[in-house]
Amino acid sequence: MEKELLQMCGYKNDERGMSLVNEVKSNYMCFNEVVEALKDLQPFLQHSDYYLSLRSAQHMIKIKNDLLDQEDIISLDAEILVWANEHNMELQEEPGQILILGRRSDD
Repeated sequence: MEKELLQMCGYKNDERGMSLVNEVKSNYMCFNEVVEALKDLQPFLQHSDYYLSLRSAQHMIKIKNDLLDQEDIISLDAEILVWANEHNMELQEEPGQILILGRRSDD
């Protein structure tokens, strides 16, 4: 799953990239499930202005859109909302990005 995430984020499969993925992986209890869910989001991302990136400071996977001002809070696109609901993903909107917090608990 680590290599798949690197590829989806457009990072090189090298020591630096794998180190970053492993940092991010340590923050997700259900890392494999999150990456599997992201595979379903890929077709939308490929045909939109959004893309996946890794946030090393917080060890998070994020969805970004560089066409928006960094001060703007990205309003969740309907496709992203549908994807998050279908895969039980918890998201957090921040200026210029959406953080993928992981899977919601099945309370």
